[in-house]
Amino acid sequence: MLFVLAVNLVGDGLRDALDPTSAAGRRPSRRARTRALADSRQTVTTTRRSTP
Repeated sequence: MLFVLAVNLVGDGLRDALDPTSAAGRRPSRRARTRALADSRQTVTTTRRSTP
């Protein structure tokens, strides 16, 4: 049973690493991470209200 689980996990890892159409195993590019961070900061600054 442990052998089957180990083979399954190794197969999943290889599929994620080698399949170019799969987005599951890939990190976003640096440009996409930077853009997402800038967008989240802009959302925070626009929704924050100043106190009188």
